[in-house]
Amino acid sequence: MTTTEIFLQSPMIGILRVHDARIAVQAAKAAVAGGLRMVEVTTDSRDFERTLGELRSALPDDVPVGAGTVRTEAELAMAMRLGAQFIVTPVVVAPVIQACVSAGLPIFPGAFTPTEIWTAHELGATAVKLYPAGSLGAQFVRDLRSPLHGVKMIPTGQVTPDRLADYLLAGAFGCGLGTTLFLPDAIQSQNWSAITEIARRFARTLESHRAS
Repeated sequence: MTTTEIFLQSPMIGILRVHDARIAVQAAKAAVAGGLRMVEVTTDSRDFERTLGELRSALPDDVPVGAGTVRTEAELAMAMRLGAQFIVTPVVVAPVIQACVSAGLPIFPGAFTPTEIWTAHELGATAVKLYPAGSLGAQFVRDLRSPLHGVKMIPTGQVTPDRLADYLLAGAFGCGLGTTLFLPDAIQSQNWSAITEIARRFARTLESHRAS
């Protein structure tokens, strides 16, 4: 199964910004045990290169590992050299999106306004990361559903299981999950079961919506 097929089947991306590769691997394994299928490591993580490599080795083959916070073509080249299986950006960077599309690499650009969302979609985004979603809310997705029909939006930023349910009802396709999945207190105390449980809640919310 390709990365895009995995995303379409389970459109949740877990966002890791952890400055210790060993801790990142444990946190990712805990989330995968709860149902997460895609893991993103941000390029501004202190141990980014090592973390991405160790995650690719430690996680199952059907759990793609991608690079996030990719803002430049140089960062994209680094991520591709390291074997990133998908790319996430915080903003719309046309050359990065176009390079990913040309390479057949799934790309999830960050966008905030209707114009940015549509531009990212037209450039070939696999799905558009609505960011920061916490500043917009589910009503924003609902307002865009008709004029931007067909755009797959994945709200990212302050998405909780309850908010995810609201976003999905409003027309969102999936979500990006940072500290609401990789709970800072749980990571600090290495309470991996807490991360597994919250991942399970997110997965159940998504499955329940799709079943209905």
